[in-house]
Amino acid sequence: MSNKADNLLYRIKAVQTLDRMYYRKGDRYYSHHRVWQNHARRIFGINYTTYANYLRQDVSQLPDLMEGALRTVRVLDELLNGRPEEDSGAEREV
Repeated sequence: MSNKADNLLYRIKAVQTLDRMYYRKGDRYYSHHRVWQNHARRIFGINYTTYANYLRQDVSQLPDLMEGALRTVRVLDELLNGRPEEDSGAEREV
């Protein structure tokens, strides 16, 4: 597999991890669309169709993201959304 394909798979894994951090089943304020709208479109620069496609991809063969990568996503979210990390819900278990 090429580096370009590997990078895309890791990007998909990062999107799925972000979704797991914020998505709450049955709560319209934490739906997949809201997670994309409030977080993923700013961090990853992708539209909702791409986001939904990424959520359906199987990347289970990849290792879980390192804590440093998760911390980076949380800091980016804090900077882009202008609120402290503790209030963003990012401390939830992944």
